[in-house]
Amino acid sequence: PKKKAPPKKAAPKAGKEEDAPVNSEQMTIASALLLTAIGFVDEAPDMAKKCANEASKVFGEGIQRFAPGGVWPEGMAAGDSVMDYAIMVIQSLRSAAGKDLGLTMLEGIPQFGLARLHLYGPTGLPFNYGDSTVGGGRPWVATWLCGLHGNPGIPAVGPGAKMAVTSSYFGHAGHFMYYNPHAAGDGTPESTEFAMSGGIAATVRSGWGKEDLYVAVKGGDNRDLHGQLDIGSFILEAGGVRWGLELGAENDRVPGTDVKPGMDRTKRYSLFLEGTAGQNTRSLGDNREMDARASVLLGQSTPEQGLAVVDMTKAYDKFAKDVHRGVMVMRGAAPYLVIQDDLSVKNSKNLVWSMMTKAEIAPDGASAVLTLNNKKLLATIVSPKGATFSVGEPPEKVSEQARTVGKDKDGRGEGVKILQATVSDAKGELSLCITFTTGESAPAHSPTPIAAWVKKK
Repeated sequence: PKKKAPPKKAAPKAGKEEDAPVNSEQMTIASALLLTAIGFVDEAPDMAKKCANEASKVFGEGIQRFAPGGVWPEGMAAGDSVMDYAIMVIQSLRSAAGKDLGLTMLEGIPQFGLARLHLYGPTGLPFNYGDSTVGGGRPWVATWLCGLHGNPGIPAVGPGAKMAVTSSYFGHAGHFMYYNPHAAGDGTPESTEFAMSGGIAATVRSGWGKEDLYVAVKGGDNRDLHGQLDIGSFILEAGGVRWGLELGAENDRVPGTDVKPGMDRTKRYSLFLEGTAGQNTRSLGDNREMDARASVLLGQSTPEQGLAVVDMTKAYDKFAKDVHRGVMVMRGAAPYLVIQDDLSVKNSKNLVWSMMTKAEIAPDGASAVLTLNNKKLLATIVSPKGATFSVGEPPEKVSEQARTVGKDKDGRGEGVKILQATVSDAKGELSLCITFTTGESAPAHSPTPIAAWVKKK
């Protein structure tokens, strides 16, 4: 007789991610267990074996998340933390066994230092995607990596202010502990762009000066429990000012912010800072898919221009197809930036493009002038015809514990505004192309489909 097929498992409820990838907190615990195993292998071999067995699978899966480009999906601060603990494990293995089992040559580890360098803008601030802040990094991890894989152009570590003896931050002590001659560099990378096919993030810039133009854009993995629905989000810098901001995380005391594996994340993503609405991306009226993943499709760097493209199709399955975001810098005497979205909208929807900023915004149809720190940035919608700029305001905070992102009735708060570009009743093939310049007038830019940005050889 034929065997009965096993009953099908019920589909997981919306917002519950049983297959969530390994996160930074799990990597911290796994690293601690491995360090325990290495330290007690002679005195307590049974305990050491148990610790190693429990930790190895998590650590092994997690360390591969740096592949291919050396970027940790949850955020730069989380990536620095994971790499710091991985270094402790690697160094301990080398001391105890004389080898690191090939961990330093895993895809993504040699690339980490270069990626980290590119993900800092001309202002010296990092691309703080996800729940990251603009501070709190661990730069000594790059110091250590320079000794293994060479210096990609990271400036030498300079003496800073004297640290308080009560400080819990590693600071310069980390550089001294990991010091090696290869860490003392004073050059710049060979390329001004960073884009690796299949990677999480990409950058373009007009040069390595403090006033140069810069855009960093991300793909991402929405399954990350502490991530945001920020696929396609970007930061933008020009003239020494960060115009396009990543706002970071909501206060962790706000109900719904903290989630564990298997928990429903719907409440988390209803929060402005964690959902789609609080990101520098586009919206078709709703949050994106919670299990969507997106990666860098391609990049190119020439003396005349630099570009990168992110495939965002899976984040918009319900509303559109063939969804791509391209970023481009045009170099020369009058450099400018381009952010372009190409997609095919399935049904008629209002498409809203957003950029968070602390600048004053003066919209005028298809153009807008942003003013901050006595400097100006001109944004211009090149296509489609009829699209216009406007100024949006962040919503009021949902609880007393929440951040006041905009301004409250008493004028208190962070003062963030939203530069919005709206395409009403968008349907079918659409290309939203916006240029940015610090010049007096808009560049004479002729848009082309993203699919034609890189010519086939």
